[in-house]
Amino acid sequence: MLDSPVLARGLGALVVLYGGFAFRASVRPPAEVQQSIWRDARLAGLFGGAVGTTFGALSSLFFAMHFDAIGMPKEQFRATMSMAVVTICVVRSFGYAAIGGYTRDVLLILVITSPMALSGTISGSACKPH
Repeated sequence: MLDSPVLARGLGALVVLYGGFAFRASVRPPAEVQQSIWRDARLAGLFGGAVGTTFGALSSLFFAMHFDAIGMPKEQFRATMSMAVVTICVVRSFGYAAIGGYTRDVLLILVITSPMALSGTISGSACKPH
């Protein structure tokens, strides 16, 4: 029911607020608070699904917030986020196929951009930080 600019500003405000929260948490010692991982995971899934439905791929913000909250190590975080985004894309592509969203023009763009995406993936994985 809300128009796109209002939704975009709301999501932007959420990202800025979480960025401030994450920055504050990074400059002070960690608290000894026990969190319910399962409750947080369900909330992250619920909000991630709602935001994903509204904005598309931006649902990964809530997954990142959850992984950060449980203190997931950086390597695990990267791999899990990558897999979550791939899974979201695969499931979404089934939905697009079911409603006939893959027209000739869409498939042509997919064919044109796939080699660029593949080369970016290969070059990105070749440049490992030391």
